Amino acid sequence: MKITAEFLQEQFKKVLNINVAIEIEEWTTFLGSRRTGNYQISHMGWTGDYVDPSTFLNLFTTANYNFGSYGYSSKQYDNLINQSNFILDPTERQEILRKAEEIIVEKDFPAAPLSIPKSYALFRHDRWIGWTPNIAEVYLYEDIKQQKENI
Repeated sequence: MKITAEFLQEQFKKVLNINVAIEIEEWTTFLGSRRTGNYQISHMGWTGDYVDPSTFLNLFTTANYNFGSYGYSSKQYDNLINQSNFILDPTERQEILRKAEEIIVEKDFPAAPLSIPKSYALFRHDRWIGWTPNIAEVYLYEDIKQQKENI
């Protein structure tokens, strides 16, 4: 995180001519600062823990105010997210979630995504079964089995 902070500090100075002081806090202090809004800019990571847009979009609801700590609240956004929870048609649900995403990405912009972590796993498809890629890049190795003809 320090490297990211230093990069952003440099960019604020170079592009906007704004001096930024970096304050690195211990984890519990950092969480307290975020919860109370005692910061101007904060950096934190989040990896989706299930394959659905709501893994990220739910962070910006008023109900998750303390978790997200962005100080963000929008009745229109909350209504769209709540509505999406009851839609079974995937196409209709996707459209509702796109409208919600437009609010936080194009209109209100409570947070700025900076990067997406990436990892690589190599395995031979002709020898192993049960490997299912997922957004969280968390794998249950107990589900991965060697194909019988290759044992």
